[in-house]
Amino acid sequence: MQNEPAFIDANVFIDVARKRKEWKASALALTEIKRINGFVSSLTVAIVYFIKLRTMPPLKARQETRELIQGLRIVAVTSEIVNQALDNTAIEDFEDAMQFYCAKTATKVVVTRNKRDYETVENELEVMTPEEFLARL
Repeated sequence: MQNEPAFIDANVFIDVARKRKEWKASALALTEIKRINGFVSSLTVAIVYFIKLRTMPPLKARQETRELIQGLRIVAVTSEIVNQALDNTAIEDFEDAMQFYCAKTATKVVVTRNKRDYETVENELEVMTPEEFLARL
């Protein structure tokens, strides 16, 4: 798994943006995932921007969003991914289902703060917290 590019879930960015509990591990995992050219969904980019927009002007929110995603490869949310997410009843949350299918197109590893969101599909991807990801480096 070392140097395997990982897909980073939106909630890891939210940890960092809101400085939630354990946000430092999320920030460090994000840095390491960028170093190995990991992945993020286009949906996450929009989520990060809108979170930033709550506390700053639009231009600054765009700049900070660009800085946060720099070094990551963006996986587009395609119509196929949307339809797969709509059809998947194993993942209760629609946004999580879209993240799951974006991740599946890019890698075998998802880094998320909420592993329980992916419990029903963990046989298809390796799901780990930022701390678990860092421990495996």
